[in-house]
Formats: sequence, C-alpha cells, structure tokens
Amino acid sequence: MNTNISLSTYDDVSEKIDSFGEVANGWNFGEGVSATKETISIAKDIKKYGDFYRLNVDAHLSIDGAIYLVFSRKGNNNFIDVTIEPDNTMSIKHENGFGANYDVVFQKTNATINDIVIKLQALCNISESCTYETTVKQREDSPVYALETRQTMVGYPFLDWIAPKNNPQIHAII
Repeated sequence: MNTNISLSTYDDVSEKIDSFGEVANGWNFGEGVSATKETISIAKDIKKYGDFYRLNVDAHLSIDGAIYLVFSRKGNNNFIDVTIEPDNTMSIKHENGFGANYDVVFQKTNATINDIVIKLQALCNISESCTYETTVKQREDSPVYALETRQTMVGYPFLDWIAPKNNPQIHAII
C-alpha cells in the first residue's frame, strides 16, 4: 500500500487564503478590502478540520473582507459553507444539491468552531468513506493537544493532527 499522502491541495488553498490579506483596496472594480490577519488565521484553522476529515475545500474572499470556505466530498451533492466575517463571527450552511438546484438542510449564524466541526464530521460520515477512531492526548511539554486518528478514510493510514490547547472546543470531535 502506498503510504505517501499528497498535501498539495492543502498548500494551494492555504496559500489562496493567505493571499486574501495581500489584495489591494478596490480589488473588485473599485470596491473590496483585504481580509484581516485574524480572519485569515481562523479560516486556515477551520480548513485544518476539513483536512482532518479529508474533505475537499475551496476558499473565496468577499468584497467586505469576509472569507467563505466551501467543503465537499467527491461524488456527493452535500456541501458545507462556512463564512468568517470581518468581525470574526462565523456562520454555517449545509446545502444538498448542485448549482441553483439545492435545498438548505441546516443554517446557523453566530456559529462556533464546535458547530462547524460537527457539520464537517457529519459530511465525512455522509460519504460512507470515512472511518475513524479519535483520541486526545495532552502533551506535558507542549501547549498543544494531539488528536490521533486511525484510518480517517478507507485506504489512508494513521494521521496525526495538532490543535492548540487554547481551543477547548476541540474536545467536541471525540
């Protein structure tokens, strides 16, 4: 079995998110501002959860500096849209369908990281290709928790992901 996992998608989308802080004012026909460093940081942290569940993700910048993340699973018509506003409030929407032909399954404004993680985990489960067993280990000599997941997706071996200790909502994914 090939145990080399390509993370090029992660790098490409992470670089795209980083670039949202470098756009010039007026980038959209005279309108549009860049995203703040904090909004970018939050978007990249949320993207890590999608990576953890092996979801596809794309990112977009709005003219007001909000960042939109769209999570999906190949071969599935369910999508999770996460919006991080310039004031760093978040919203989440679960859609089922394609293009203009879709139903909103769930929608929440003022969402928490916990709300988002639960929906991303559910999207992984909908595809029936994710099987995982998650444990949290606190490292005494480090300010992080380590999430250990075995076989996050059929055919993928062990995956480690590190989360900051200052995010207590991380426990919700167990």
